[in-house]
Amino acid sequence: MISEEEKSQVRRRKQRGNAILFHPDSTSLSPLFVSLESQHKRAVVLWALECAEEACSRYEQMNPHEGIPREAIRKSRSWARGEIKLSEARKAILACHALAKREEQKEGIALLHAIAQACSTVHARRHALAFPLYRLTALVHQEGEEVRWDMIETAVAQMQERLGFWRSHADDAERVWAAFLPARERGEGER
Repeated sequence: MISEEEKSQVRRRKQRGNAILFHPDSTSLSPLFVSLESQHKRAVVLWALECAEEACSRYEQMNPHEGIPREAIRKSRSWARGEIKLSEARKAILACHALAKREEQKEGIALLHAIAQACSTVHARRHALAFPLYRLTALVHQEGEEVRWDMIETAVAQMQERLGFWRSHADDAERVWAAFLPARERGEGER
């Protein structure tokens, strides 16, 4: 549940024109962040790339002919499978961030950064923590002047639910992983 204090903080950040409207120390996001930090990296990567797909679908509704975000996701998936190197994926991810600098709509800017951060999770888990901050910011901008807090709370709950799903399915037999994303160690991610 988002407290009235958190809602006030989001409104103030929005009025000031901040790029990110939610704070990493937000009590409403704390359970999600704890889960992200305690999961096996493979589960976090799968979660992040799924989240990137959702954000990309929304961005494509706004800009149907823009392929840069989709390419960043495609390259990041290939990277996670060990099919390409970091340098190739990084170029696609940085192109997504660069597109955000050219984007005029605040929702679009936040979506593009959310996608790029989610894709960067293949490299470092901490990027996964930025995804919810940008994605929720995009949701606030999507609604215009009146924020639909129930929609924000639902989005956080869905993120948490999907992370739980990937915790259970990260090591499904058909999935191929890059060598730098090893199988989970005994007991890891069981918290």
